[in-house]
Amino acid sequence: MTCIVGIVHEGRVHIAGDSAGSSDYQITIRRDPKVFRNGNVIFGCTTSYRMIQLLRYAFVPPPYSPGDTLEKYLVTAFINAVRECFKEVGLPQRR
Repeated sequence: MTCIVGIVHEGRVHIAGDSAGSSDYQITIRRDPKVFRNGNVIFGCTTSYRMIQLLRYAFVPPPYSPGDTLEKYLVTAFINAVRECFKEVGLPQRR
């Protein structure tokens, strides 16, 4: 289980996450972060450590067009770029 939290305090955004990797009844404390910055984007991730590594080191966030809403950017340009990155490096698709 992963815990990632975010809070805005005095005009600043604070985001943090735990460092545990788990499967079934085993928990491992990991050194690689689940919360990180890539360009102008802050990520808080869970599930696959390979996916997290790719988002941190291989993914290039597309530029944000000021004319778009944040929602439109995320559901179109951003997610399409994430999917393309995963496809290029061979991350298996989950079904």
